[in-house]
Amino acid sequence: MHLVAKRLIDKLGGIRAVAGMLNISTQAVNNWTRPKDKGGTGGFIPSHRMVELMVAAKLRGLELNETDFFPRRHPQEAEIYSFEERGPNG
Repeated sequence: MHLVAKRLIDKLGGIRAVAGMLNISTQAVNNWTRPKDKGGTGGFIPSHRMVELMVAAKLRGLELNETDFFPRRHPQEAEIYSFEERGPNG
């Protein structure tokens, strides 16, 4: 199972902290860490919560970026993405 949600929740201070940021129940946040066959999201943050989380975190002085929501599988991918963004001529 992917641990994206767990890592992000921990980074933001835990389930209660995240629930408070978004004004949702702790059960809703906890479901992000549960497998899909158990009623959860399979370890991913629901897309409709991503922007809300980024704004709430920023208001609290915490920085989030795309790797908090979509971690790369291999360290070398960071170089590939960087190359693609700037193009072959730098």
